[in-house]
Amino acid sequence: MGRLTADDRSLIWNLCTQKGWGSWREMKEFPNKTWKRRAIDKLIKKIDTEGTTVRKPGNGHKNGLERFIDRTIGQWRRRLECVVQKQGGHIEHMI
Repeated sequence: MGRLTADDRSLIWNLCTQKGWGSWREMKEFPNKTWKRRAIDKLIKKIDTEGTTVRKPGNGHKNGLERFIDRTIGQWRRRLECVVQKQGGHIEHMI
């Protein structure tokens, strides 16, 4: 309930760009749809800023593997900086 399908998104995009309709007008014209006003407002804002209704891939959060790789690279970066600082000497006591 209130979920915007792909068809709903394209309809809202057309009405917003072609006719300049806002969320109230769209809800008034389609009372049988269970759209939430805030969802339509967010979609219209996205259309205005990005020009599209398509979501970007991913959710912006790193998965476990990416976090592991970043952590490992960070550890090796610190070790390499110590080696450079000591000009190749023993670094175990500096870590």
